[in-house]
Amino acid sequence: MKKNFKSGFTLIELILSTLMFLILVLVVGMVIIANQRSWNHTFKSAHKPIRTDARSASIAFYNIARKASRQYSQLISPVSVTTASGDTLIVSDEVRFDYWTYNRDSRRSRSPLPEANPTHYARFYLDNSKNQLKVDYGLLKPYLAHQTTQILADNVVDCRFNTNELSYVQMSLTLNDPEDNKTITVNMETLMHN
Repeated sequence: MKKNFKSGFTLIELILSTLMFLILVLVVGMVIIANQRSWNHTFKSAHKPIRTDARSASIAFYNIARKASRQYSQLISPVSVTTASGDTLIVSDEVRFDYWTYNRDSRRSRSPLPEANPTHYARFYLDNSKNQLKVDYGLLKPYLAHQTTQILADNVVDCRFNTNELSYVQMSLTLNDPEDNKTITVNMETLMHN
């Protein structure tokens, strides 16, 4: 007599394959969750208010300084400092740029010839009473007509501007993060026009 065996899987085989599938899903899920946590941590670290302030202050400083000429920028209440290499730097905690509002770098400007002298000013300074880096913008005529003040950064520990009076102005900005009490220092240097 022949025995008829039915083809298929036994109950034990189905339970084992289901368990292996669940373990695989669990491992993949744990990897995805770990990657998401890591990405969230990196994103929060890169987009902290302290880093956003540092970035916006650097961009504002660069954009204004590039529109100014070396002869139309000045450090307010400067002090001379000699570096270890023997170079002399002029240092201040306040700088003023007189600048043009048109793009001096553009060769294809369709606007009429610009004025010979700058038309606007920007004064970058540290407000020690509020620990903020601020910038005042305004027209030069009437003389230093104040228009707006913009806060570029909060929680500022120190801000120094320096130049060697040849071709550049540098901003060294130190910010304190109130969340973890760590400090970051951002150095921004820009070349100016003749």
